Amino acid sequence: NAFAKRLKSFIDIGAFPRYLLPHSIELTPVDLCAEAIIKILQHNSICNVFHIYNTKLLPIRLLIDTFYEVGFEVVPLSNRLLADVITGILDDNSRKNILSGIIHDLDKNKNLIYTSNIRLNSDFTEAYLNKIGFFWPDINKDYIIRYMNYFKKIGFIDEKKEEI
Repeated sequence: NAFAKRLKSFIDIGAFPRYLLPHSIELTPVDLCAEAIIKILQHNSICNVFHIYNTKLLPIRLLIDTFYEVGFEVVPLSNRLLADVITGILDDNSRKNILSGIIHDLDKNKNLIYTSNIRLNSDFTEAYLNKIGFFWPDINKDYIIRYMNYFKKIGFIDEKKEEI
């Protein structure tokens, strides 16, 4: 999962781009996505195209604050400082692998690009799902804690933190 690998990279680095703090991200748990699809399939509709994703966005600040609660210090850094950290990691063959979750997100200046002017619209799908009894729940702190604890339990994310 690309999202999980990005989180792992940020945790292993111990930092993330500061410009993301005021933003929110889309997180659609696979079990909820499957539930939405099953609900649609159980109803007859003349529509056959739906845009299924969780429209209740997760604030980055909540995600980072929750990281601290589960023992991961991930500090916001300027693009310049984070690019320097990434350059240092790339120069160390024993640490390069921690960038695997974000390496494809780097521009030529080693800045991470995660914002876009493209805005998704699933108003029709959301209204249809609501009409047939499916409502996206908020992704809250408890969900994030369970998510991170699961990653710890299976060894995907280590308890230790990398120093920047």
